[in-house]
Formats: sequence, C-alpha cells, structure tokens
Amino acid sequence: MSAIAGGSEAGHGESLPAAPAPVQADSRYRQLAWLVMGTGFVIFCLLCAGIVVGGAYYSQHASTVPETAATVELAHGTKLEVQHAGQKAWNLVSKPTALAEGDSVRTGQDTDALLTLFDQSTVQLYYSSTVTLKRIRSSQFLNQFKEIRLVQSSGSIKVAAAALGPYSTMELQITNPDGKVAVGVPENSVAVITLDTPSIDNAYMTVATRTGTSWVRTTGPRRIIPIGEMCRVAPDYTVAAPGQEEIELVDNSEFVKPADNPSTEIAAGWRLSPLNPAADQIIATRSTETFFGKTVYTANFVRATQSTEPATVRIRQDMDIPVNFYQQLQVQAAVKLVEPSFIGPGIYPLTLRVTYEDLDGVTRLWERNFYAGPLPYPPEPGTIGLDAGTWKELPQELPAAGNETAASWDLMTQSPAPARIKAVEVIVTGASFNASVSGISLTAR
Repeated sequence: MSAIAGGSEAGHGESLPAAPAPVQADSRYRQLAWLVMGTGFVIFCLLCAGIVVGGAYYSQHASTVPETAATVELAHGTKLEVQHAGQKAWNLVSKPTALAEGDSVRTGQDTDALLTLFDQSTVQLYYSSTVTLKRIRSSQFLNQFKEIRLVQSSGSIKVAAAALGPYSTMELQITNPDGKVAVGVPENSVAVITLDTPSIDNAYMTVATRTGTSWVRTTGPRRIIPIGEMCRVAPDYTVAAPGQEEIELVDNSEFVKPADNPSTEIAAGWRLSPLNPAADQIIATRSTETFFGKTVYTANFVRATQSTEPATVRIRQDMDIPVNFYQQLQVQAAVKLVEPSFIGPGIYPLTLRVTYEDLDGVTRLWERNFYAGPLPYPPEPGTIGLDAGTWKELPQELPAAGNETAASWDLMTQSPAPARIKAVEVIVTGASFNASVSGISLTAR
C-alpha cells in the first residue's frame, strides 16, 4: 500500500503544467488582430481627414506672387526711377517697366507716373513721390483672393482700386514706412493719400475719398472716410474725424504769425522785397484793422511822398506743392486801396499773383489787378475796380453754375490747369500808394 502510495507521489512530482486549450489561444489571436486592424483603420481615417482638411485649407489660403506685379510708365516729366528688390541703386527709366514684389518707384520734382497693378488697380504717383510694392499676392484655388500692400514713403498718390471679380475677396492697403498708419481702398474706390509736412494744418498724412469709400487706421479702430471727405493723421498718429476735403496751401494766410526775421519778412512765411523798402520811401507794416465786423491782421504798404519815379514793393511766399489731383483751387483775399496812382496801361496799383506750372512743366501766371477811382485807360481782363478806402473781400461767392466771376478765382478752371503751385505774391506799384491786403488764401478741395 505504502509502495503504491509512494509511487503515486513520485509520479505526481514529475507531472508538467497543463497547456492552454486550443480554443482560448485562437480567441486571443483574433482579439489582437482586430485591435491592430482597428488601430490601423483609425490612423488611416485620421490621415485621410488630415489630407482633406489640409487640402481644403491650402486651396483657400494658398497664394502665389504674380510674375509681373505691376507696370510703371512715365506720364510727365524727366525723372522716373526704379529700385529693384535687394538692390541699392536707383535706375532711371523712360519706357514702361515691369515690376516685381519688393520693387520701389519714385518720381522727381517735375515728374508724375502711372503704376498699373496686376489686377488693373492703378496708382498715380505725383511729383516727388515714392512707393514700394511690399506684398503682391493672389490665390489660384477655390477661394480666389488678392492681397496688395504698398508702402508710401513720400509725396502724394491717387489709388484707384479695381473691381472685385473674378476674386472673392480683396485687400488693398497703403502704409507709411514704419507701418503705424494703414489706409484701405476697397474695390471700385478711389482715394488720394498725401504725406504732408507738419506745417500744413499740422498733419502728417491726409486721406481723401474721391469715389466709393476708404478707411484709415493707426493704433485704434478704423475711421471710415465717405466720398468727398478727408481725414487728417497727426504726427503722433492720432486720426481726426472725417470732414470736408479742404486744405489751406498758404502758410500764415491771415498774417497772424509775426515775422520770424523782421529784416526779410513782413509776417512769418511772407518774404518782403525789396529788403529795404524805406530806401524808396515805402513803409511796409503788419497791423490790425476791423472790417466786416471782425478784427484781422493786415499787410500795409504806404508810399506817401509823390515821386516822379514809380516804385514797387511785394511780399512773396514760395512753395512747391503738387495740386493736379484736386478738383478746386480757390483763391481768396480781402483788399483795400486808399490813394492809388497810375503809371500806364498794364501796370496797376495792386496785383495778386499765383505762379504755377502746368502738367508739361511750363511756368504760368494767374493774376488779378486792382484799381480805385476813374481809370485813365480801358481796364484789361482780370482787372477789378474798387471803392477807394473801402475793404472788399473777393470773390464774394464760391464758384457755382452761372457764377462766372467767382469761378474765375478757381485756378482749376484755367486752361491749362495748374499741376504745381510755385508762389503766391502781392505786388504794389506806383509813384505813391496806400494799399492793404488780408486773408490771402489758396484753398484746395
């Protein structure tokens, strides 16, 4: 019995672990296979989805640079220059020239040019203006768009944005060199942008809408500029609310500021000639008078001593301002003659003169001559009679249909019209005289 039991124990000690059943092994393999297949399918789906989403995003946002971003051509003048991207030299051009992204264009003091962009938007560069094609992009896929960004470094430009089609969206922006000011011109709109010196209405930039609408933005929200209105951007980049498109081109037009140099000026900005009028017994002074219910500063010229030799005294303000993008250029002044004397035909006691250049660079004069009392010879065109010793503001009305007298004080009605204002003058002539002027302005609209 014990032997049998021992043998039984010995046999039990030598036995091996039982192998898993075949059915359980197959189940585990199937589960593992399904797990691998499921994971692979999920990864495949994610890849497909990524490809679809990426393709859709790319098709809507991918852009290309047009091979020819723009073409520039000379309109008038002699100095049109192009600086290609990555180069320091400026090259003088006289024929239509293709431009690429990053190229710059500038015009000389007697030159204006036309820049035609790839979508047929146009930028007219007036005298002494510089523009860089910062970014010129368009899409070629589902969501077609065009993106145009220009940098204006100087001068005045007129931007005419093309129609939207066949693109679905459009962005045309002009910025200043440091990018702090951005001007937007939507499709089918026209805006004039001028980088001014702070001395003109204390504005760094002016933006006027000629067609459609435009907007200007600095550090704050956009200022929408309706058609016919203008925004001023101050030197500190603050933007004024839109107002009537109007700029006074004459500095110190009311003679409010006293002379910076009394030896050469009668008032700030108004140079006196001759520098020593007392040598011809002429007294030139800046004073105040009250007329039409207001007290104003005036420039007065007196030669009381009758002389056999006539003398001339004048004040002149030199400038160099492009104006051919304005629609009106209104001259205004108040004048008075007390004791005029006459020299002969074609020479008058008091003359207002504006010197300007036309689009061909030809120097021309706009003049209005004044006399008081009976004229001993027939007056010439542009000559106006005054009541002696009485102030008269001219023109008495702004230009309007049927008002030819007032319209004649709008320089833009001249033929040819001004392209650049060079000087404004007051000229007093005679053996003896007593003449005064005030409020000499040249208002651009």
